[in-house]
Amino acid sequence: MASTQSSPAPGVTVETRFDFSSALDFLKAQLDENFLAKEWRATVTEAFYKCRDEDQSHDEKPSVIWFGVKFLDTLWVLLFGKTSQSPWKSMLVTLSSTKPNCKEDNRLDISSLTQMIKIRPAHVETAIREILRGYFPIVVSHSR
Repeated sequence: MASTQSSPAPGVTVETRFDFSSALDFLKAQLDENFLAKEWRATVTEAFYKCRDEDQSHDEKPSVIWFGVKFLDTLWVLLFGKTSQSPWKSMLVTLSSTKPNCKEDNRLDISSLTQMIKIRPAHVETAIREILRGYFPIVVSHSR
């Protein structure tokens, strides 16, 4: 008996719709008001800088999809530790920071986002959402 295939059959395209804002809202909904008031901004800032430092594009322009998913995964680990796998981990391992992950993928200007965050550090979440808003939701297609 043949084993069950976990990847799409030849000629089949599987599409994943990714909405960064909805995902970030989901993550925030897992937290209590006290944490959001006292620790959220610092945690979001730390997650941003960790993602920026892990970017492999070497030109500070990683894939938008990669950055969005990497940011959410990093934020999850900072919030809940490594004992609980983030909902985005399995998607992250399939993405490239240096190449487009689908035809709608773009390059994110990390240096501009970094400048926005340095100018308005109290509004780090707003800056990230504003920059990414124009790119999401996006459909990532995987085919064989």
